[in-house]
Amino acid sequence: MSGYPAGVVLDSKFDDDPEDHELRIAFDFDGVLADDESEKVYQECHDLGAYHQSEKAKASEALSPGPLKELLEKIARLQSVEKRLAVANPSYKPVIKTAIITARNAPAHKRLINTLRAWGIEGDRGRSDVHAGRA
Repeated sequence: MSGYPAGVVLDSKFDDDPEDHELRIAFDFDGVLADDESEKVYQECHDLGAYHQSEKAKASEALSPGPLKELLEKIARLQSVEKRLAVANPSYKPVIKTAIITARNAPAHKRLINTLRAWGIEGDRGRSDVHAGRA
C-alpha cells in the first residue's frame, strides 16, 4: 500500500445508450471522501447502538478529509458551472451526476450531510442531501 486511494471500473454487459450523455460517479464516504474515524469507532465497540450513539453525539462535527475529498470538490465546481449554464440556457442539461454510497443510516447520516456542508459541497439537486444505502 502506497497511501493512494484505489478505484475500479467494472466491466459492463450492456450496450451503451447513445442518447445517454450523463457521466455518473459514485464515491464511498468513510475512508474515501472522509477519513475513517467513524468506522474505527464501530470496529472498536462492535455495537451498532453504541456506534449510532457516538455518531448522534458528533452529528454537527465534520469529519476530516479522506484521500478523494479534493477530487469531489473539483467535480462539485464543474457541477456548479453546469448549473450556471442551465440557468443561462434552459435547454442545457447538466451531464455530471455524483452519488455517495454509504452504510450510514439514521441517525449517522446526519454527520455525512453536515460534513459535506462544512466542506461547501452541495448535492446534485442544489442541496446537501444524501440518500444512504448499503455499499
